Amino acid sequence: NYRMDEMSAALGFAQMKRIEEISSKRKEKAMNYFDLFKSEERVVLPFIPKEVTSQSWFVFVLRLNLDLVSELIHIPKWVRNFELPMKIEGEQNRKEWKELVNKIRNILQIFLKKLSEKGVESKNYFYPVHLQPFYRKMFGYEEGNYPVTELISSLTFAIPFFSNISFEEQNYVYQTIAESLTEIKNETFD
Repeated sequence: NYRMDEMSAALGFAQMKRIEEISSKRKEKAMNYFDLFKSEERVVLPFIPKEVTSQSWFVFVLRLNLDLVSELIHIPKWVRNFELPMKIEGEQNRKEWKELVNKIRNILQIFLKKLSEKGVESKNYFYPVHLQPFYRKMFGYEEGNYPVTELISSLTFAIPFFSNISFEEQNYVYQTIAESLTEIKNETFD
């Protein structure tokens, strides 16, 4: 049953009266993160095309820069340059691809653990839809079917983001991420 209960409807109705205020606050918080992270080359900020004039910021997602990951484990040049095929063909190639993506995902998980230990909760975001159990079972999808999606997914993480996050809290998130990016270089991954 996907019907909305009365309490959720009342909450949604009340928030709709404040939608401009809420959207404005969230945009301000997103712009704060853009300003804080603009010179941090070890992460990639969300891309917003010029023709986008309005955006609803429900989450703020960063991506580990593949150059950083390449310093920690061997990443083939064709992967570093995003010269990925539409699909990884062949059983052995798919096996190697899966191993590589798992290594990258492991780096991300260790990085996220460092953040958590310092009080910054973050999680991997945008797990590939085609690898969800339903799609695997119904359509037979597997690792290597959509390599660009799988690679990007293994690098992305959502950071604390809500309407009332203070600039001081955002600055702490930024500082903690910068410190943890430096610390991760001391880890052994291969």
